[in-house]
Amino acid sequence: MNNLTGDTSVQGIINTGDTHEVKIASNKTGTAIRIKGDTPVSMFYLWIWKLAFCPEPIIDIQVAPTDSFSWQNEYEFTAP
Repeated sequence: MNNLTGDTSVQGIINTGDTHEVKIASNKTGTAIRIKGDTPVSMFYLWIWKLAFCPEPIIDIQVAPTDSFSWQNEYEFTAP
């Protein structure tokens, strides 16, 4: 667990098999967001300001001009 600020921590990024997820939780409020996708995360940005945090999972995409590509992310928000 890596502390980003005094009350927010990243609990982990998992890129194994078909499970690609990250959970971000506030130790202070108990609120959390879990993002689960069907494509491996290559990078992750987290923007935090005052009472907001915006997680941005980044995936690698290589698509020919006439081809298409789709992916899905599921966001789950929890609060005490």
